[in-house]
Amino acid sequence: MREDETKLRVRQYMSEWSGAAYFDLDGTLLDARSEMTFFREYRKIASIGKRLLLPIRWSIGTIGGLLSGKAPYDACRNRHYIHGVEWTLIEEISQKIVADTLTSKVSIEARERIEWHRSQ
Repeated sequence: MREDETKLRVRQYMSEWSGAAYFDLDGTLLDARSEMTFFREYRKIASIGKRLLLPIRWSIGTIGGLLSGKAPYDACRNRHYIHGVEWTLIEEISQKIVADTLTSKVSIEARERIEWHRSQ
């Protein structure tokens, strides 16, 4: 098959999709939004004062990112909402998310690949 035909087929195939995905090198991509899940879990247990500060901290981080020249997407993905949070709490929330949510999102193929990496 010629290179032009291959490119045309790929374009036709890709035009059927309206989304995008990031791929990691070893095929263990999670079908989940782990950062959003973390934020929601943190928001549930944060005190009322901290919950009121979350949007303010995030806004400051976003504005700072935009002013420093970051792309809007990257500026909005800031982690100012966890500034000053104890590391033990972050670890506790993360372990809960892994146990309750993310483990079920790992495909069988990805689990096999992870086990293969561990055995090396």
